[in-house]
Amino acid sequence: MSSALRRGIGPAGLVLAIIASILNTLRIGPGSLSLGLFVGGCLLLAAGAAFNRRELWSILVGGGVRAGTGTTFYAAVIFGLVILVNFIANRHHIRRDLTAGGSFALSEQTRKVVDSLDGPVKIVGFFKKAEDAARLSLGESARSRLREYGFLSSQIQLEILDPVTEPGLATRYAVRQDPTIVVARGEKFVQAGGTDEGSITSAILAVTRNRQKKVLFMSGHGEKVPSQATGGYAEGAKALAGLGYEVGELVLSQVAAVPSDCDVLIVAGPEGPLLPEEEAALRSWLEGGGRLLALTEPLSPARLDTILDPWGLRALPMVIADRKSGLRGSVYTPIVTHYEKHPIVQSFGSNQTLFPTVGPVEWFETRDPLIYHETLARTGPDAWAESDLAGVRAGASPNYESATDHMDNAGLPIGVVTFRRNWQDAAAPQGAGESKEETRIVLFGDSDFASDESWQNQWNSNLFLNAVNWLAQEEVLIGSRQAAGDERALVLSHRFVNRSLALLVTPPIAVALAGLVVWWRRRKL
Repeated sequence: MSSALRRGIGPAGLVLAIIASILNTLRIGPGSLSLGLFVGGCLLLAAGAAFNRRELWSILVGGGVRAGTGTTFYAAVIFGLVILVNFIANRHHIRRDLTAGGSFALSEQTRKVVDSLDGPVKIVGFFKKAEDAARLSLGESARSRLREYGFLSSQIQLEILDPVTEPGLATRYAVRQDPTIVVARGEKFVQAGGTDEGSITSAILAVTRNRQKKVLFMSGHGEKVPSQATGGYAEGAKALAGLGYEVGELVLSQVAAVPSDCDVLIVAGPEGPLLPEEEAALRSWLEGGGRLLALTEPLSPARLDTILDPWGLRALPMVIADRKSGLRGSVYTPIVTHYEKHPIVQSFGSNQTLFPTVGPVEWFETRDPLIYHETLARTGPDAWAESDLAGVRAGASPNYESATDHMDNAGLPIGVVTFRRNWQDAAAPQGAGESKEETRIVLFGDSDFASDESWQNQWNSNLFLNAVNWLAQEEVLIGSRQAAGDERALVLSHRFVNRSLALLVTPPIAVALAGLVVWWRRRKL
């Protein structure tokens, strides 16, 4: 090997390492390219040191350069450490959002969706060069959000392109407006409905799901449904569609049975009784592994007892009253902050959910050893179940009567779940020739908590969506959704401003005066 080539190996390795660091910092090209260049550079540096060990040793111990060798050596070490730390920091992103509402971090739900990816997903953001300040701010915000997705997982491949300079890709992904975000997996791609987090996450779900699950709202008995003009579930249906569900309505009396492709059926506050044929169809569907979200109303004459009793669930014909924890003094709108360990509510902490005119619910043991029950949420210990429904309808002030009303020091349950496990998963032996699908039921003693009027309360909407996701066995979607941090204005009094200015200005003025005095005295000497 010639001496020129031998001496050029080390510098070439250093150049490769620097290029790898730059590519990784700017996120140019795939991560494997920068990693390969960095490893190759380190190997060349090591080879250069090995081939030129005699020259390096003579330089290090030579008398002529010994004085400057230490400085050069430490500078090289520090430079190498800076490159290494920069490379590692860019490959292992750590970021904490300290804002009150988590305004700059992706939600728990999005993190779960991205963590569950079993293959690469490409997110391509098309942004034209912005000239006005408003569009420039919008573009920067969207780019920052996309980078957050890229930091979550190595399965996310991120590209930021200009449709003007990349017309071929813009045509391939049918880009028609600016900005446009495309999520692709293989040959399948979906344009996100916007640049917000919900739209991007929904697009990821759309390209990664093999089948779109269906959620139906039962109607025909005065239930709350998405198509209702006021007081319905339009917001809930919109949120479910954003999570990738197909949402519709079902008039059960017009069909022979619950459709086989229905993954979750929602019965939200029926005002009239179900027909015997409808009750039989629901019982048969649940026995075959159906998933039901039952939302009852304590003041409604409609009962779901014949459907829920076989599963050990019951909605009591009473109204919960709470003088201490009612919303704005409303005794019949308890604020709930006590949650159990079930996945639907395990992330709620002590956050508030509101239940306008809610009734207590309960579960009880059945003869089926494969049916399991859990409580979701309870009221505070001061709440009681009021049995005088006529007085509640008339707006009378409630009073606790120990003989007819009910109180529990642990709080009254307002939400319960039941499920029957598959035979293969249960400890009990399988019956001869029997096979039972998993049935799931969630029961709340109120339907108004998830209506359009209550949807603005984030944790009410989280409770409804988490219940549907658990029923649909989409546990990856369970979690808290992001809420933008509330804007807070810091109002400072004139007195506080004056004191703050004095604290800021006094020290530098004192130092300047002291320096002036010292200068004046030395000038006289």
